Amino acid sequence: MSKECHTDGYGIYRINEHGKELIGVRENEDRLSYEVEDGTWKICTHAFAKMKHLEVLSLPSSLQKMEEDVFSSGPRDFHILNHSPFIIYENNFLMDAQTKTLLFYTGNEKNIWIPSSTRIIGKQAFRSCTTNTINLVDLVKEIHEDAFTTCCMERVYFVKDDTYVYFPRKDIRLRQHMLEGFGRNGIFDFNRYDNDLLAGFLEDERMKMIAVRLKWPLHLTKEVEEKYRSLLQKNITSVVQCVGKEQDMFTLKLLLKTEIIHQANIEECLEALHTLDDLEAYVYVSDYQNKYFTKQDFDFDIE
Repeated sequence: MSKECHTDGYGIYRINEHGKELIGVRENEDRLSYEVEDGTWKICTHAFAKMKHLEVLSLPSSLQKMEEDVFSSGPRDFHILNHSPFIIYENNFLMDAQTKTLLFYTGNEKNIWIPSSTRIIGKQAFRSCTTNTINLVDLVKEIHEDAFTTCCMERVYFVKDDTYVYFPRKDIRLRQHMLEGFGRNGIFDFNRYDNDLLAGFLEDERMKMIAVRLKWPLHLTKEVEEKYRSLLQKNITSVVQCVGKEQDMFTLKLLLKTEIIHQANIEECLEALHTLDDLEAYVYVSDYQNKYFTKQDFDFDIE
């Protein structure tokens, strides 16, 4: 090993005028914890990529900087003992205190609220996260590439705009493609999202996503909105039958609220729903018709 490098038998450090930089670790299947050496001022990208079974990581008071993606394809659920004033670790969120960058989430909560101080979500910050809902706070300005790679996320709530966006649960490849839209064209590339939705065939998840898009139309152009409406209304019988079979009352209610189901086609929708074994959807739409679509009285006057 050269004079510029140092190892404690596990961690590999580079020495410079600032102190030690942790640049990597040796593969060790049995290693469950590691204490970064005192005097270390920086932990570099991919440093813990080979540490697959980490359970506890201790950070020294000398640490001033952690680069993004230090855990790479390495550990997922672990605990951090933090002694550095330049790093924040609270509620499983690891953050750079100076840049307000969210570096990594080590938890497994299903509904996550990003810390209110977050300005940047770093590369692979939620890699392989098992959450299904992430709430993005007002002050997030940047989301870096692959922030949600291999994440199980189903929906995001953009707090600033009071907007929900849904992602596929069943079609994993499509979900990952859509999640790559984060960090592009602003916080999220809605053009990519819309193109993906319009390109595929109609099925229950895609209909829910379109209904949600119409309900919360953030950056939705009038042209794309009309394409969505035309797609659903041309296939309205198949749409309501599919939603009814899935007993997806959430999507059914959105189809009514966004006027995909309207006074002119509601009878057709009721006929389609009446053929199903479970009549909950039929009853709901029928009640909705009686409440909001008052039938015109027949004029018995003879002139």
